[in-house]
Amino acid sequence: MTSFLSFSITLNGQAQQGKGNQEKLTAVIARSNRLFSEGFEQHQAALVVDRYCSDGAIMAPNMPAITGPEGIMAFFNGGYEHGIRKADLRTTKVFGLSGDFVNEEGLYELKDEKGQTIDQGKYIVVWKKTKKGWKMYRDIFNTNISASK
Repeated sequence: MTSFLSFSITLNGQAQQGKGNQEKLTAVIARSNRLFSEGFEQHQAALVVDRYCSDGAIMAPNMPAITGPEGIMAFFNGGYEHGIRKADLRTTKVFGLSGDFVNEEGLYELKDEKGQTIDQGKYIVVWKKTKKGWKMYRDIFNTNISASK
Protein backbone atom coordinates (compact mmCIF):
# COMPACT_ATOMS: atom_id res chain seq x y z
CA MET A 1 0.00 0.00 0.00
CA THR A 2 2.81 2.40 0.88
CA SER A 3 4.55 1.91 -2.48
CA PHE A 4 1.26 2.48 -4.35
CA LEU A 5 0.68 5.69 -2.39
CA SER A 6 4.25 6.85 -3.12
CA PHE A 7 3.77 6.04 -6.81
CA SER A 8 0.49 8.01 -6.88
CA ILE A 9 2.07 11.02 -5.17
CA THR A 10 5.01 10.93 -7.61
CA LEU A 11 2.69 10.82 -10.65
CA ASN A 12 0.58 13.65 -9.27
CA GLY A 13 3.71 15.74 -8.64
CA GLN A 14 4.95 15.13 -12.18
CA ALA A 15 1.55 16.09 -13.60
CA GLN A 16 1.55 19.34 -11.59
CA GLN A 17 5.12 20.10 -12.73
CA GLY A 18 4.12 19.44 -16.35
CA LYS A 19 1.14 21.78 -15.97
CA GLY A 20 3.43 24.49 -14.57
CA ASN A 21 5.86 24.08 -17.47
CA GLN A 22 2.97 24.27 -19.94
CA GLU A 23 1.73 27.51 -18.36
CA LYS A 24 5.24 29.03 -18.47
CA LEU A 25 5.66 28.03 -22.11
CA THR A 26 2.27 29.48 -23.00
CA ALA A 27 3.38 32.80 -21.46
CA VAL A 28 6.71 32.70 -23.34
CA ILE A 29 4.89 32.02 -26.62
CA ALA A 30 2.39 34.83 -25.95
CA ARG A 31 5.26 37.28 -25.39
CA SER A 32 7.02 36.19 -28.55
CA ASN A 33 3.77 36.51 -30.52
CA ARG A 34 3.29 40.07 -29.20
CA LEU A 35 6.81 40.94 -30.41
CA PHE A 36 6.01 39.34 -33.78
CA SER A 37 2.93 41.57 -34.06
CA GLU A 38 4.92 44.65 -33.01
CA GLY A 39 7.40 43.88 -35.77
CA PHE A 40 4.65 44.30 -38.35
CA GLU A 41 3.16 47.39 -36.72
CA GLN A 42 6.57 49.10 -36.51
CA HIS A 43 7.98 47.64 -39.76
CA GLN A 44 10.87 46.08 -37.87
CA ALA A 45 11.77 42.99 -39.85
CA ALA A 46 14.55 42.06 -37.41
CA LEU A 47 12.00 41.79 -34.59
CA VAL A 48 9.97 39.30 -36.63
CA VAL A 49 13.01 37.33 -37.83
CA ASP A 50 14.29 37.05 -34.25
CA ARG A 51 11.16 35.05 -33.32
CA TYR A 52 12.56 32.17 -35.47
CA CYS A 53 15.54 29.94 -34.76
CA SER A 54 18.44 30.02 -37.22
CA ASP A 55 17.22 26.79 -38.87
CA GLY A 56 13.59 27.89 -38.83
CA ALA A 57 11.20 27.56 -41.76
CA ILE A 58 7.92 29.10 -42.86
CA MET A 59 5.66 26.73 -44.74
CA ALA A 60 3.20 29.06 -46.44
CA PRO A 61 0.54 27.85 -48.86
CA ASN A 62 1.27 27.57 -52.58
CA MET A 63 5.06 27.95 -52.35
CA PRO A 64 8.17 26.05 -51.30
CA ALA A 65 9.31 26.28 -47.67
CA ILE A 66 11.10 29.51 -46.78
CA THR A 67 14.18 28.83 -44.70
CA GLY A 68 16.81 30.70 -42.75
CA PRO A 69 16.93 34.29 -41.53
CA GLU A 70 17.41 35.79 -45.01
CA GLY A 71 14.42 33.92 -46.44
CA ILE A 72 12.24 34.82 -43.46
CA MET A 73 13.31 38.48 -43.77
CA ALA A 74 12.36 38.48 -47.48
CA PHE A 75 8.99 36.85 -46.66
CA PHE A 76 8.25 39.49 -44.01
CA ASN A 77 9.23 42.33 -46.34
CA GLY A 78 7.05 40.85 -49.09
CA GLY A 79 4.07 40.77 -46.74
CA TYR A 80 4.69 44.37 -45.76
CA GLU A 81 4.91 45.40 -49.42
CA HIS A 82 1.54 43.70 -49.97
CA GLY A 83 -0.05 45.87 -47.30
CA ILE A 84 0.16 43.82 -44.09
CA ARG A 85 0.51 46.23 -41.18
CA LYS A 86 -0.84 44.18 -38.32
CA ALA A 87 -0.67 40.48 -37.48
CA ASP A 88 -2.95 39.39 -34.66
CA LEU A 89 -2.04 35.94 -33.33
CA ARG A 90 -4.29 34.10 -30.87
CA THR A 91 -2.97 30.90 -29.36
CA THR A 92 -5.74 28.35 -28.86
CA LYS A 93 -3.64 25.46 -27.58
CA VAL A 94 -0.07 24.63 -26.52
CA PHE A 95 0.61 20.90 -26.46
CA GLY A 96 3.10 18.11 -26.97
CA LEU A 97 6.04 19.31 -24.87
CA SER A 98 8.76 16.81 -25.65
CA GLY A 99 12.31 17.70 -24.68
CA ASP A 100 13.32 20.72 -26.76
CA PHE A 101 10.09 21.00 -28.78
CA VAL A 102 6.52 22.11 -28.14
CA ASN A 103 3.58 22.80 -30.47
CA GLU A 104 1.30 25.81 -30.68
CA GLU A 105 -2.07 25.89 -32.43
CA GLY A 106 -3.77 29.18 -33.12
CA LEU A 107 -5.69 31.64 -35.22
CA TYR A 108 -4.34 34.65 -37.09
CA GLU A 109 -5.75 37.79 -38.64
CA LEU A 110 -3.75 40.08 -40.94
CA LYS A 111 -4.84 43.70 -41.35
CA ASP A 112 -3.92 46.63 -43.55
CA GLU A 113 -3.09 50.19 -42.46
CA LYS A 114 -6.81 51.03 -42.16
CA GLY A 115 -7.42 48.04 -39.89
CA GLN A 116 -9.28 46.13 -42.61
CA THR A 117 -8.84 42.36 -42.59
CA ILE A 118 -6.64 41.12 -45.44
CA ASP A 119 -6.58 37.49 -44.35
CA GLN A 120 -7.56 35.25 -41.47
CA GLY A 121 -6.85 31.62 -40.82
CA LYS A 122 -5.19 29.06 -38.59
CA TYR A 123 -1.63 28.02 -37.87
CA ILE A 124 0.57 25.45 -36.22
CA VAL A 125 4.02 26.39 -34.93
CA VAL A 126 6.61 23.94 -33.69
CA TRP A 127 8.74 25.77 -31.12
CA LYS A 128 12.33 24.77 -30.44
CA LYS A 129 14.30 25.43 -27.27
CA THR A 130 17.57 27.13 -28.25
CA LYS A 131 20.43 28.86 -26.42
CA LYS A 132 18.50 32.09 -27.04
CA GLY A 133 15.24 30.71 -25.60
CA TRP A 134 12.17 29.30 -27.31
CA LYS A 135 12.06 30.12 -31.02
CA MET A 136 9.80 29.19 -33.91
CA TYR A 137 11.22 26.16 -35.73
CA ARG A 138 8.39 25.35 -38.16
CA ASP A 139 5.59 27.78 -38.96
CA ILE A 140 2.74 26.53 -41.15
CA PHE A 141 -0.48 28.38 -41.81
CA ASN A 142 -3.41 28.54 -44.17
CA THR A 143 -6.29 30.86 -44.81
CA ASN A 144 -9.93 30.49 -43.91
CA ILE A 145 -10.89 32.78 -46.80
CA SER A 146 -12.18 31.02 -49.89
CA ALA A 147 -9.99 31.25 -53.01
CA SER A 148 -13.03 32.41 -54.97
CA LYS A 149 -13.11 35.78 -53.18
